[in-house]
Amino acid sequence: MSVIDFVHNLSRDTHEALEQNLLTPDSYLLAPNNATADLRQRAALLRDAGLDLLSDNGNFVEIGRIRKLFATEAAALLDEVREFERQTLGHSIRRGEMPDSLEQRYRDLANRAAKAAREAVAEPAAMVADQLALNPTALIGVEDITMACWLSLDIERVYTGIRRSRYRNMNRRIARAAIQQIPTLPGFVRHRYFPVASAVSHDTACDAGREFAAASLRAVSMGFGAYMADSNFTDHMYINQRRFDFGANLPARYMRTVFVARGFREGYREVLGRSPLRFHFLGLGAPIMLPLVALASRGTSELTFDATSPIKDATRDGVLYVEEPAPLKIRIRKVVHRLAATPSRIWDCPCPFCTRFAAEHPFDYPLGHAWFQDTAATKVLARDLAPGGALHTAYPLFSEPAAGSPLRRLVNFSRIGHNHWVVEQILSKLRTARSQGLLQRHVAELIDAYVPLTSPPFAKAIQLSFHIARGVLPDNEP
Repeated sequence: MSVIDFVHNLSRDTHEALEQNLLTPDSYLLAPNNATADLRQRAALLRDAGLDLLSDNGNFVEIGRIRKLFATEAAALLDEVREFERQTLGHSIRRGEMPDSLEQRYRDLANRAAKAAREAVAEPAAMVADQLALNPTALIGVEDITMACWLSLDIERVYTGIRRSRYRNMNRRIARAAIQQIPTLPGFVRHRYFPVASAVSHDTACDAGREFAAASLRAVSMGFGAYMADSNFTDHMYINQRRFDFGANLPARYMRTVFVARGFREGYREVLGRSPLRFHFLGLGAPIMLPLVALASRGTSELTFDATSPIKDATRDGVLYVEEPAPLKIRIRKVVHRLAATPSRIWDCPCPFCTRFAAEHPFDYPLGHAWFQDTAATKVLARDLAPGGALHTAYPLFSEPAAGSPLRRLVNFSRIGHNHWVVEQILSKLRTARSQGLLQRHVAELIDAYVPLTSPPFAKAIQLSFHIARGVLPDNEP
Protein backbone atom coordinates (compact mmCIF):
# COMPACT_ATOMS: atom_id res chain seq x y z
CA MET A 1 0.00 0.00 0.00
CA SER A 2 1.29 3.47 -0.93
CA VAL A 3 0.60 6.17 1.66
CA ILE A 4 1.55 9.83 2.07
CA ASP A 5 -0.59 11.21 4.90
CA PHE A 6 -0.69 13.91 7.54
CA VAL A 7 -1.60 12.82 11.05
CA HIS A 8 -3.57 15.62 12.72
CA ASN A 9 -2.70 16.51 16.31
CA LEU A 10 -5.90 15.92 18.24
CA SER A 11 -7.38 19.11 19.64
CA ARG A 12 -10.81 20.60 20.01
CA ASP A 13 -10.36 22.47 16.73
CA THR A 14 -9.06 19.56 14.66
CA HIS A 15 -11.76 17.24 15.98
CA GLU A 16 -14.57 19.73 15.37
CA ALA A 17 -13.35 20.18 11.80
CA LEU A 18 -13.96 16.45 11.35
CA GLU A 19 -17.35 16.58 13.06
CA GLN A 20 -18.41 19.39 10.73
CA ASN A 21 -17.13 17.43 7.71
CA LEU A 22 -14.74 20.23 6.77
CA LEU A 23 -11.75 17.90 6.92
CA THR A 24 -11.71 14.12 6.69
CA PRO A 25 -8.33 12.89 7.96
CA ASP A 26 -7.80 9.19 8.56
CA SER A 27 -5.65 9.51 11.67
CA TYR A 28 -4.89 11.67 14.69
CA LEU A 29 -2.05 11.92 17.20
CA LEU A 30 -2.30 12.27 20.97
CA ALA A 31 0.30 11.91 23.73
CA PRO A 32 -0.81 10.56 27.11
CA ASN A 33 0.76 13.50 28.97
CA ASN A 34 -1.29 15.91 26.84
CA ALA A 35 -4.49 13.89 27.04
CA THR A 36 -7.01 15.89 29.04
CA ALA A 37 -10.34 14.32 29.92
CA ASP A 38 -11.89 16.13 26.96
CA LEU A 39 -9.26 14.88 24.53
CA ARG A 40 -9.53 11.33 25.82
CA GLN A 41 -13.25 11.46 25.16
CA ARG A 42 -12.65 12.80 21.67
CA ALA A 43 -10.05 10.07 21.05
CA ALA A 44 -12.62 7.45 22.05
CA LEU A 45 -15.10 8.93 19.58
CA LEU A 46 -12.51 8.77 16.81
CA ARG A 47 -11.75 5.15 17.54
CA ASP A 48 -15.47 4.30 17.66
CA ALA A 49 -15.75 5.82 14.20
CA GLY A 50 -12.99 3.53 12.93
CA LEU A 51 -10.30 6.20 12.59
CA ASP A 52 -6.66 5.62 13.46
CA LEU A 53 -5.00 7.03 16.57
CA LEU A 54 -1.24 7.37 16.86
CA SER A 55 -0.19 7.56 20.51
CA ASP A 56 2.88 9.75 20.90
CA ASN A 57 5.51 9.04 23.53
CA GLY A 58 5.20 12.50 25.10
CA ASN A 59 8.91 13.29 24.94
CA PHE A 60 8.40 16.61 23.16
CA VAL A 61 7.43 18.15 26.49
CA GLU A 62 10.60 16.86 28.12
CA ILE A 63 12.79 18.26 25.35
CA GLY A 64 11.28 21.68 25.94
CA ARG A 65 11.77 21.40 29.69
CA ILE A 66 15.43 20.46 29.33
CA ARG A 67 16.01 23.28 26.89
CA LYS A 68 14.76 25.76 29.48
CA LEU A 69 17.19 24.38 32.04
CA PHE A 70 20.25 25.13 29.93
CA ALA A 71 19.06 27.83 27.50
CA THR A 72 20.85 30.79 29.08
CA GLU A 73 24.19 28.99 29.30
CA ALA A 74 23.86 27.63 25.75
CA ALA A 75 23.02 31.06 24.33
CA ALA A 76 26.10 32.59 25.93
CA LEU A 77 28.34 29.91 24.44
CA LEU A 78 26.78 30.35 21.01
CA ASP A 79 27.49 34.09 21.20
CA GLU A 80 31.15 33.23 21.69
CA VAL A 81 31.08 30.94 18.66
CA ARG A 82 29.48 33.60 16.49
CA GLU A 83 32.00 36.20 17.62
CA PHE A 84 34.89 33.83 16.85
CA GLU A 85 33.43 33.15 13.40
CA ARG A 86 33.06 36.88 12.68
CA GLN A 87 36.34 38.13 14.09
CA THR A 88 38.70 35.25 13.31
CA LEU A 89 37.35 32.80 10.73
CA GLY A 90 35.07 34.69 8.37
CA HIS A 91 33.00 31.54 7.87
CA SER A 92 30.97 28.96 9.80
CA ILE A 93 33.27 27.00 12.06
CA ARG A 94 34.70 23.77 10.62
CA ARG A 95 36.07 20.67 12.26
CA GLY A 96 39.34 21.35 14.06
CA GLU A 97 38.80 25.11 14.27
CA MET A 98 37.09 25.25 17.67
CA PRO A 99 39.18 26.88 20.44
CA ASP A 100 40.05 24.24 23.04
CA SER A 101 38.63 26.08 26.03
CA LEU A 102 35.33 26.77 24.28
CA GLU A 103 35.11 23.16 23.08
CA GLN A 104 35.64 21.90 26.63
CA ARG A 105 32.84 24.10 27.97
CA TYR A 106 30.54 22.95 25.19
CA ARG A 107 31.34 19.30 25.90
CA ASP A 108 30.60 19.81 29.57
CA LEU A 109 27.25 21.40 28.73
CA ALA A 110 26.48 18.58 26.29
CA ASN A 111 27.19 15.94 28.92
CA ARG A 112 25.00 17.62 31.51
CA ALA A 113 22.15 18.00 29.02
CA ALA A 114 22.56 14.35 28.02
CA LYS A 115 22.32 13.27 31.66
CA ALA A 116 19.12 15.28 32.08
CA ALA A 117 17.76 13.74 28.87
CA ARG A 118 18.39 10.19 30.07
CA GLU A 119 16.71 10.89 33.40
CA ALA A 120 13.67 12.52 31.77
CA VAL A 121 12.52 9.59 29.63
CA ALA A 122 10.15 7.09 31.20
CA GLU A 123 10.87 3.38 31.25
CA PRO A 124 9.55 1.78 28.03
CA ALA A 125 7.08 -0.51 29.81
CA ALA A 126 5.53 2.36 31.77
CA MET A 127 5.37 4.54 28.69
CA VAL A 128 3.66 1.83 26.64
CA ALA A 129 1.08 1.22 29.36
CA ASP A 130 0.06 4.88 29.28
CA GLN A 131 -0.03 4.86 25.50
CA LEU A 132 -2.16 1.73 25.24
CA ALA A 133 -4.69 3.23 27.64
CA LEU A 134 -5.69 5.54 24.76
CA ASN A 135 -6.71 2.52 22.63
CA PRO A 136 -4.40 3.51 19.76
CA THR A 137 -3.75 1.82 16.44
CA ALA A 138 -0.06 2.83 16.40
CA LEU A 139 2.61 3.94 18.86
CA ILE A 140 5.58 6.27 18.73
CA GLY A 141 8.17 4.09 20.44
CA VAL A 142 11.34 4.24 22.45
CA GLU A 143 13.54 7.29 22.01
CA ASP A 144 16.78 8.79 23.23
CA ILE A 145 16.06 12.54 23.32
CA THR A 146 19.71 13.53 23.80
CA MET A 147 20.29 14.68 20.22
CA ALA A 148 17.01 16.58 20.12
CA CYS A 149 17.98 18.35 23.34
CA TRP A 150 21.42 19.17 21.96
CA LEU A 151 19.91 20.60 18.79
CA SER A 152 17.39 22.67 20.73
CA LEU A 153 20.35 24.18 22.60
CA ASP A 154 22.44 24.71 19.44
CA ILE A 155 25.01 22.18 20.67
CA GLU A 156 26.56 21.07 17.40
CA ARG A 157 28.99 18.19 17.06
CA VAL A 158 31.61 20.55 15.62
CA TYR A 159 31.44 22.58 18.86
CA THR A 160 31.94 19.61 21.19
CA GLY A 161 34.27 17.27 19.34
CA ILE A 162 32.08 14.37 20.48
CA ARG A 163 32.89 11.26 18.47
CA ARG A 164 30.54 10.06 15.78
CA SER A 165 30.49 6.65 17.45
CA ARG A 166 28.68 8.11 20.45
CA TYR A 167 25.84 9.25 18.21
CA ARG A 168 25.69 5.85 16.56
CA ASN A 169 25.62 4.06 19.91
CA MET A 170 22.54 6.04 20.93
CA ASN A 171 20.68 4.69 17.92
CA ARG A 172 22.01 1.18 18.47
CA ARG A 173 20.63 1.18 22.01
CA ILE A 174 17.22 2.42 20.83
CA ALA A 175 17.07 -0.15 18.03
CA ARG A 176 17.87 -2.95 20.47
CA ALA A 177 15.34 -1.64 23.00
CA ALA A 178 12.69 -1.64 20.26
CA ILE A 179 13.45 -5.27 19.40
CA GLN A 180 12.87 -6.18 23.03
CA GLN A 181 9.71 -4.10 23.32
CA ILE A 182 7.86 -5.19 20.18
CA PRO A 183 7.14 -8.82 21.23
CA THR A 184 5.49 -7.55 24.42
CA LEU A 185 2.96 -5.42 22.51
CA PRO A 186 -0.57 -6.43 21.54
CA GLY A 187 -0.58 -7.89 18.07
CA PHE A 188 -2.56 -5.06 16.51
CA VAL A 189 0.20 -2.48 17.12
CA ARG A 190 3.35 -4.58 16.66
CA HIS A 191 3.71 -3.61 13.01
CA ARG A 192 2.91 0.03 13.75
CA TYR A 193 5.32 0.60 16.59
CA PHE A 194 7.65 3.44 15.55
CA PRO A 195 10.90 3.62 17.55
CA VAL A 196 12.52 7.03 17.15
CA ALA A 197 15.83 7.35 15.34
CA SER A 198 17.97 10.40 16.03
CA ALA A 199 20.49 12.34 13.97
CA VAL A 200 22.12 15.74 13.65
CA SER A 201 23.63 15.39 10.19
CA HIS A 202 23.71 13.27 7.06
CA ASP A 203 26.42 11.00 8.44
CA THR A 204 24.83 10.44 11.85
CA ALA A 205 21.54 9.78 10.06
CA CYS A 206 23.27 7.27 7.82
CA ASP A 207 24.57 5.49 10.93
CA ALA A 208 21.07 5.56 12.43
CA GLY A 209 19.73 3.95 9.27
CA ARG A 210 22.35 1.23 9.47
CA GLU A 211 21.47 0.43 13.10
CA PHE A 212 17.71 0.36 12.52
CA ALA A 213 18.16 -1.80 9.44
CA ALA A 214 20.48 -4.17 11.30
CA ALA A 215 17.66 -4.61 13.81
CA SER A 216 15.22 -5.30 10.93
CA LEU A 217 12.90 -2.53 12.09
CA ARG A 218 10.43 -1.87 9.27
CA ALA A 219 8.58 1.00 10.95
CA VAL A 220 10.66 4.03 11.92
CA SER A 221 10.08 7.56 13.15
CA MET A 222 12.39 10.49 13.57
CA GLY A 223 11.96 13.92 15.16
CA PHE A 224 12.26 16.77 12.65
CA GLY A 225 10.81 19.47 14.87
CA ALA A 226 14.22 20.41 16.28
CA TYR A 227 15.57 20.89 12.76
CA MET A 228 12.68 23.09 11.70
CA ALA A 229 12.96 25.21 14.85
CA ASP A 230 16.60 25.99 14.08
CA SER A 231 17.03 29.67 13.18
CA ASN A 232 20.77 29.40 12.47
CA PHE A 233 22.52 29.58 9.11
CA THR A 234 25.46 27.56 7.83
CA ASP A 235 27.73 27.69 4.79
CA HIS A 236 28.61 23.98 4.63
CA MET A 237 27.61 20.45 5.56
CA TYR A 238 29.16 17.02 5.33
CA ILE A 239 28.18 13.93 3.34
CA ASN A 240 30.15 10.76 3.98
CA GLN A 241 32.80 12.81 5.83
CA ARG A 242 33.36 15.08 2.83
CA ARG A 243 32.65 18.78 3.31
CA PHE A 244 30.49 20.57 0.79
CA ASP A 245 30.59 24.35 0.79
CA PHE A 246 27.41 26.20 -0.17
CA GLY A 247 29.07 29.46 -1.16
CA ALA A 248 26.68 31.38 1.11
CA ASN A 249 25.08 31.18 4.52
CA LEU A 250 21.89 29.16 4.12
CA PRO A 251 19.11 28.34 6.60
CA ALA A 252 20.24 25.27 8.52
CA ARG A 253 16.69 24.02 9.11
CA TYR A 254 16.08 23.33 5.42
CA MET A 255 19.51 21.90 4.73
CA ARG A 256 19.64 19.61 7.75
CA THR A 257 16.12 18.28 7.23
CA VAL A 258 16.88 17.02 3.74
CA PHE A 259 20.45 15.91 4.52
CA VAL A 260 19.14 13.78 7.39
CA ALA A 261 16.25 12.29 5.39
CA ARG A 262 18.66 11.34 2.63
CA GLY A 263 21.25 9.99 5.05
CA PHE A 264 18.87 7.68 6.91
CA ARG A 265 17.60 6.21 3.64
CA GLU A 266 21.15 5.59 2.41
CA GLY A 267 22.27 3.89 5.62
CA TYR A 268 19.19 1.72 5.85
CA ARG A 269 19.40 0.61 2.21
CA GLU A 270 23.11 -0.12 2.56
CA VAL A 271 22.29 -2.84 5.09
CA LEU A 272 19.00 -4.28 3.84
CA GLY A 273 18.94 -3.25 0.19
CA ARG A 274 15.56 -1.59 0.63
CA SER A 275 13.97 1.37 2.39
CA PRO A 276 11.94 1.00 5.59
CA LEU A 277 8.31 0.09 4.98
CA ARG A 278 6.93 2.90 7.15
CA PHE A 279 8.46 6.21 8.18
CA HIS A 280 6.79 8.79 10.41
CA PHE A 281 8.19 12.33 10.47
CA LEU A 282 7.59 13.88 13.86
CA GLY A 283 7.18 17.65 13.87
CA LEU A 284 7.35 18.25 10.11
CA GLY A 285 4.56 20.28 8.54
CA ALA A 286 6.25 23.11 6.58
CA PRO A 287 4.55 23.20 3.14
CA ILE A 288 7.71 23.31 1.02
CA MET A 289 9.50 20.63 3.04
CA LEU A 290 6.83 17.96 2.65
CA PRO A 291 7.57 17.45 -1.08
CA LEU A 292 11.33 17.51 -0.56
CA VAL A 293 11.29 14.96 2.24
CA ALA A 294 8.88 12.74 0.31
CA LEU A 295 11.37 12.75 -2.56
CA ALA A 296 14.34 12.08 -0.27
CA SER A 297 12.43 9.14 1.26
CA ARG A 298 11.36 7.48 -1.97
CA GLY A 299 11.14 3.73 -1.67
CA THR A 300 9.26 3.89 1.63
CA SER A 301 5.69 2.81 0.99
CA GLU A 302 4.06 4.60 3.91
CA LEU A 303 5.15 8.15 4.68
CA THR A 304 3.31 10.00 7.43
CA PHE A 305 3.85 13.40 9.00
CA ASP A 306 2.59 15.26 12.02
CA ALA A 307 3.22 18.75 13.39
CA THR A 308 1.64 21.32 15.63
CA SER A 309 2.95 24.06 13.33
CA PRO A 310 -0.33 24.41 11.34
CA ILE A 311 -1.97 25.24 14.68
CA LYS A 312 0.76 27.43 16.16
CA ASP A 313 1.35 29.31 12.91
CA ALA A 314 -2.35 30.10 12.61
CA THR A 315 -2.95 31.20 16.18
CA ARG A 316 0.36 32.41 17.60
CA ASP A 317 2.46 33.61 14.69
CA GLY A 318 -0.12 35.03 12.29
CA VAL A 319 0.89 32.75 9.42
CA LEU A 320 -1.27 31.02 6.84
CA TYR A 321 -0.31 28.36 4.29
CA VAL A 322 -0.97 28.43 0.56
CA GLU A 323 -0.29 25.91 -2.20
CA GLU A 324 -0.74 28.29 -5.14
CA PRO A 325 1.35 29.59 -6.78
CA ALA A 326 3.70 27.47 -4.62
CA PRO A 327 3.74 25.79 -1.20
CA LEU A 328 4.34 28.82 1.00
CA LYS A 329 3.86 30.29 4.43
CA ILE A 330 2.53 33.84 4.26
CA ARG A 331 2.23 36.42 7.02
CA ILE A 332 -1.29 37.66 7.57
CA ARG A 333 -0.28 41.31 7.99
CA LYS A 334 1.48 41.24 4.62
CA VAL A 335 -1.62 39.73 3.02
CA VAL A 336 -3.77 42.47 4.52
CA HIS A 337 -1.43 45.16 3.23
CA ARG A 338 -1.54 43.75 -0.29
CA LEU A 339 -5.33 43.56 -0.20
CA ALA A 340 -5.60 47.16 1.02
CA ALA A 341 -3.03 48.52 -1.43
CA THR A 342 -4.34 46.72 -4.52
CA PRO A 343 -8.08 47.12 -5.29
CA SER A 344 -7.98 44.26 -7.78
CA ARG A 345 -6.91 41.75 -5.12
CA ILE A 346 -9.31 39.61 -3.12
CA TRP A 347 -8.92 36.66 -0.76
CA ASP A 348 -10.41 33.88 -2.86
CA CYS A 349 -9.20 30.79 -1.02
CA PRO A 350 -11.48 27.87 -1.98
CA CYS A 351 -11.03 25.94 1.27
CA PRO A 352 -14.26 25.23 3.21
CA PHE A 353 -13.03 27.19 6.23
CA CYS A 354 -12.37 30.44 4.38
CA THR A 355 -15.49 30.22 2.24
CA ARG A 356 -17.74 29.58 5.23
CA PHE A 357 -16.13 32.28 7.33
CA ALA A 358 -16.37 34.86 4.53
CA ALA A 359 -20.04 34.03 4.00
CA GLU A 360 -20.75 34.74 7.68
CA HIS A 361 -18.31 37.65 8.05
CA PRO A 362 -17.77 39.28 4.64
CA PHE A 363 -14.67 41.30 3.90
CA ASP A 364 -15.21 45.06 3.48
CA TYR A 365 -12.67 45.66 0.74
CA PRO A 366 -13.58 49.35 0.14
CA LEU A 367 -12.89 50.07 3.82
CA GLY A 368 -9.43 48.56 3.50
CA HIS A 369 -8.72 50.51 0.31
CA ALA A 370 -9.82 53.74 2.00
CA TRP A 371 -7.46 53.07 4.91
CA PHE A 372 -4.55 52.68 2.52
CA GLN A 373 -5.48 55.79 0.56
CA ASP A 374 -5.65 57.81 3.77
CA THR A 375 -2.48 56.50 5.38
CA ALA A 376 -0.22 55.29 2.55
CA ALA A 377 1.10 52.94 5.24
CA THR A 378 4.01 50.72 4.26
CA LYS A 379 2.92 47.94 6.60
CA VAL A 380 0.03 46.78 8.75
CA LEU A 381 0.54 46.93 12.52
CA ALA A 382 -0.97 44.73 15.21
CA ARG A 383 -3.18 47.56 16.43
CA ASP A 384 -4.71 47.95 12.96
CA LEU A 385 -6.25 44.48 13.21
CA ALA A 386 -7.17 44.62 16.90
CA PRO A 387 -10.66 45.63 18.11
CA GLY A 388 -11.09 49.32 17.33
CA GLY A 389 -8.34 49.20 14.72
CA ALA A 390 -8.93 50.61 11.27
CA LEU A 391 -8.78 47.19 9.58
CA HIS A 392 -10.49 45.06 12.22
CA THR A 393 -13.85 45.07 10.42
CA ALA A 394 -12.38 45.30 6.90
CA TYR A 395 -10.78 41.84 7.03
CA PRO A 396 -12.53 39.80 9.75
CA LEU A 397 -10.68 36.54 8.99
CA PHE A 398 -7.36 38.33 9.43
CA SER A 399 -8.42 40.39 12.43
CA GLU A 400 -7.19 39.80 15.97
CA PRO A 401 -10.32 39.76 18.14
CA ALA A 402 -10.21 39.85 21.91
CA ALA A 403 -9.15 36.63 23.61
CA GLY A 404 -12.11 34.51 24.63
CA SER A 405 -14.58 36.25 22.34
CA PRO A 406 -16.81 34.22 19.97
CA LEU A 407 -15.12 35.86 16.97
CA ARG A 408 -11.66 34.96 18.32
CA ARG A 409 -12.76 31.36 18.62
CA LEU A 410 -14.09 31.32 15.06
CA VAL A 411 -11.03 33.07 13.62
CA ASN A 412 -8.70 30.55 15.27
CA PHE A 413 -10.81 27.60 14.15
CA SER A 414 -10.92 28.84 10.56
CA ARG A 415 -7.22 29.62 10.28
CA ILE A 416 -6.20 26.30 11.84
CA GLY A 417 -8.54 24.45 9.52
CA HIS A 418 -7.26 26.39 6.52
CA ASN A 419 -3.64 25.45 7.24
CA HIS A 420 -4.51 21.77 7.64
CA TRP A 421 -6.56 21.87 4.44
CA VAL A 422 -3.57 23.25 2.51
CA VAL A 423 -1.29 20.55 3.89
CA GLU A 424 -3.82 17.93 2.81
CA GLN A 425 -3.93 19.40 -0.71
CA ILE A 426 -0.15 19.31 -0.99
CA LEU A 427 0.01 15.68 0.12
CA SER A 428 -2.86 14.67 -2.14
CA LYS A 429 -0.94 15.95 -5.16
CA LEU A 430 2.21 14.19 -3.95
CA ARG A 431 0.28 10.92 -3.74
CA THR A 432 -1.03 11.36 -7.27
CA ALA A 433 2.41 12.22 -8.65
CA ARG A 434 4.01 9.23 -6.93
CA SER A 435 1.33 6.85 -8.17
CA GLN A 436 2.00 8.05 -11.72
CA GLY A 437 5.77 7.74 -11.38
CA LEU A 438 6.13 11.53 -11.62
CA LEU A 439 7.19 12.44 -8.10
CA GLN A 440 10.54 14.00 -8.99
CA ARG A 441 9.04 16.02 -11.84
CA HIS A 442 6.23 17.25 -9.61
CA VAL A 443 8.62 18.31 -6.85
CA ALA A 444 10.84 20.06 -9.41
CA GLU A 445 7.84 22.08 -10.60
CA LEU A 446 7.03 23.07 -7.02
CA ILE A 447 10.61 24.22 -6.45
CA ASP A 448 10.60 26.24 -9.68
CA ALA A 449 7.43 27.98 -8.53
CA TYR A 450 8.74 28.57 -5.01
CA VAL A 451 12.17 30.03 -5.78
CA PRO A 452 11.09 33.41 -7.30
CA LEU A 453 8.82 34.06 -4.31
CA THR A 454 11.39 33.91 -1.53
CA SER A 455 14.66 35.58 -0.55
CA PRO A 456 17.97 34.47 -2.16
CA PRO A 457 19.28 32.44 0.83
CA PHE A 458 16.04 30.50 1.13
CA ALA A 459 15.78 30.08 -2.64
CA LYS A 460 19.31 28.65 -2.85
CA ALA A 461 18.66 26.40 0.15
CA ILE A 462 15.55 24.94 -1.45
CA GLN A 463 17.24 24.44 -4.82
CA LEU A 464 20.19 22.69 -3.21
CA SER A 465 17.85 20.65 -1.02
CA PHE A 466 16.07 19.42 -4.12
CA HIS A 467 19.32 18.13 -5.61
CA ILE A 468 20.26 16.47 -2.33
CA ALA A 469 16.80 14.90 -2.07
CA ARG A 470 17.03 13.38 -5.54
CA GLY A 471 20.49 12.01 -4.82
CA VAL A 472 22.78 14.53 -6.51
CA LEU A 473 25.75 15.87 -4.57
CA PRO A 474 26.57 19.60 -4.63
CA ASP A 475 29.05 20.57 -7.30
CA ASN A 476 30.82 23.21 -5.19
CA GLU A 477 32.80 20.95 -2.91
CA PRO A 478 36.12 22.33 -1.68
